[in-house]
Amino acid sequence: MKTLSEKIEHQSEMLARIFNFKNITGAPEGAQAYAYFRRIEERLHRYAEIACERSLSQTEERLILNLLGQVERLLGKREKVWFYNTDPRGYALKISDAYMRTRADIPREFPRDIGGYGIIAPDFTDEG
Repeated sequence: MKTLSEKIEHQSEMLARIFNFKNITGAPEGAQAYAYFRRIEERLHRYAEIACERSLSQTEERLILNLLGQVERLLGKREKVWFYNTDPRGYALKISDAYMRTRADIPREFPRDIGGYGIIAPDFTDEG
Protein backbone atom coordinates (compact mmCIF):
# COMPACT_ATOMS: atom_id res chain seq x y z
CA MET A 1 0.00 0.00 0.00
CA LYS A 2 1.27 3.44 -0.92
CA THR A 3 2.04 6.06 1.70
CA LEU A 4 0.19 9.37 1.66
CA SER A 5 3.17 11.16 0.10
CA GLU A 6 3.49 8.46 -2.58
CA LYS A 7 -0.23 8.81 -3.44
CA ILE A 8 0.14 12.58 -3.69
CA GLU A 9 3.24 12.35 -5.87
CA HIS A 10 1.59 9.76 -8.12
CA GLN A 11 -1.57 11.86 -8.52
CA SER A 12 0.56 14.89 -9.40
CA GLU A 13 2.47 12.88 -12.03
CA MET A 14 -0.76 11.54 -13.58
CA LEU A 15 -2.29 15.04 -13.78
CA ALA A 16 0.85 16.50 -15.35
CA ARG A 17 0.96 13.67 -17.89
CA ILE A 18 -2.76 13.83 -18.79
CA PHE A 19 -2.96 17.62 -19.02
CA ASN A 20 0.63 18.28 -20.08
CA PHE A 21 1.11 21.37 -17.91
CA LYS A 22 4.76 20.80 -17.03
CA ASN A 23 5.90 23.25 -19.72
CA ILE A 24 3.65 26.09 -18.56
CA THR A 25 5.67 28.84 -16.91
CA GLY A 26 5.05 28.90 -13.18
CA ALA A 27 3.20 25.57 -13.14
CA PRO A 28 3.57 23.72 -9.85
CA GLU A 29 5.65 20.55 -9.94
CA GLY A 30 5.51 17.27 -8.09
CA ALA A 31 3.57 17.27 -4.84
CA GLN A 32 3.09 21.03 -5.19
CA ALA A 33 0.77 20.38 -8.16
CA TYR A 34 -1.49 18.20 -6.01
CA ALA A 35 -1.42 20.76 -3.19
CA TYR A 36 -2.31 23.53 -5.66
CA PHE A 37 -5.36 21.69 -6.97
CA ARG A 38 -6.32 20.42 -3.51
CA ARG A 39 -6.48 23.99 -2.10
CA ILE A 40 -8.68 25.08 -5.01
CA GLU A 41 -10.82 21.95 -4.61
CA GLU A 42 -11.44 22.72 -0.94
CA ARG A 43 -12.37 26.34 -1.63
CA LEU A 44 -14.71 25.47 -4.51
CA HIS A 45 -16.32 22.73 -2.46
CA ARG A 46 -17.00 25.21 0.33
CA TYR A 47 -18.64 27.62 -2.13
CA ALA A 48 -20.86 24.74 -3.32
CA GLU A 49 -21.91 24.18 0.29
CA ILE A 50 -22.62 27.89 0.79
CA ALA A 51 -24.70 27.96 -2.40
CA CYS A 52 -26.96 25.30 -0.87
CA GLU A 53 -27.55 27.51 2.17
CA ARG A 54 -28.03 30.85 0.45
CA SER A 55 -27.39 32.78 -2.74
CA LEU A 56 -23.76 33.54 -3.43
CA SER A 57 -22.70 37.17 -3.36
CA GLN A 58 -21.18 38.81 -6.42
CA THR A 59 -17.84 38.76 -4.64
CA GLU A 60 -18.11 35.01 -4.03
CA GLU A 61 -19.08 34.43 -7.66
CA ARG A 62 -16.05 36.44 -8.79
CA LEU A 63 -13.82 34.43 -6.46
CA ILE A 64 -15.16 31.20 -7.96
CA LEU A 65 -14.44 32.47 -11.48
CA ASN A 66 -10.93 33.40 -10.39
CA LEU A 67 -10.34 29.93 -8.95
CA LEU A 68 -11.68 28.31 -12.11
CA GLY A 69 -9.37 30.53 -14.15
CA GLN A 70 -6.40 29.27 -12.15
CA VAL A 71 -7.38 25.68 -12.92
CA GLU A 72 -8.04 26.50 -16.58
CA ARG A 73 -4.55 27.97 -16.93
CA LEU A 74 -3.10 24.51 -16.25
CA LEU A 75 -5.79 22.10 -17.43
CA GLY A 76 -7.19 23.93 -20.44
CA LYS A 77 -10.72 25.06 -21.23
CA ARG A 78 -13.43 24.05 -18.81
CA GLU A 79 -16.49 22.01 -19.83
CA LYS A 80 -14.69 20.08 -22.56
CA VAL A 81 -12.58 17.89 -20.29
CA TRP A 82 -12.94 19.04 -16.71
CA PHE A 83 -15.70 20.84 -14.86
CA TYR A 84 -16.76 22.43 -11.60
CA ASN A 85 -19.24 20.15 -9.85
CA THR A 86 -21.49 22.36 -7.72
CA ASP A 87 -23.09 19.44 -5.87
CA PRO A 88 -21.45 19.58 -2.42
CA ARG A 89 -21.94 15.84 -1.91
CA GLY A 90 -18.98 15.15 -4.18
CA TYR A 91 -15.69 16.60 -5.28
CA ALA A 92 -15.75 20.02 -6.94
CA LEU A 93 -13.09 19.47 -9.62
CA LYS A 94 -13.81 16.54 -11.91
CA ILE A 95 -12.86 15.15 -15.29
CA SER A 96 -15.73 14.16 -17.56
CA ASP A 97 -16.65 10.49 -17.63
CA ALA A 98 -16.51 10.46 -21.45
CA TYR A 99 -12.94 11.79 -21.37
CA MET A 100 -12.00 9.21 -18.75
CA ARG A 101 -13.44 6.40 -20.90
CA THR A 102 -11.89 7.45 -24.20
CA ARG A 103 -8.34 8.35 -23.17
CA ALA A 104 -6.16 5.25 -23.29
CA ASP A 105 -3.34 7.07 -21.48
CA ILE A 106 -5.35 7.57 -18.25
CA PRO A 107 -4.21 4.88 -15.82
CA ARG A 108 -6.83 2.58 -14.31
CA GLU A 109 -5.77 3.69 -10.84
CA PHE A 110 -6.67 7.33 -11.52
CA PRO A 111 -9.22 8.22 -8.80
CA ARG A 112 -12.82 8.10 -10.00
CA ASP A 113 -16.16 8.54 -8.34
CA ILE A 114 -19.02 6.07 -8.62
CA GLY A 115 -20.20 7.75 -11.84
CA GLY A 116 -16.82 7.25 -13.54
CA TYR A 117 -15.83 10.92 -13.33
CA GLY A 118 -12.15 11.53 -12.67
CA ILE A 119 -11.29 13.22 -9.38
CA ILE A 120 -8.60 15.84 -9.87
CA ALA A 121 -7.63 16.41 -6.23
CA PRO A 122 -8.96 13.62 -4.00
CA ASP A 123 -8.58 13.77 -0.24
CA PHE A 124 -6.19 10.91 0.37
CA THR A 125 -6.36 11.45 4.14
CA ASP A 126 -9.95 10.06 4.07
CA GLU A 127 -8.73 6.65 3.00
CA GLY A 128 -8.52 4.05 5.69
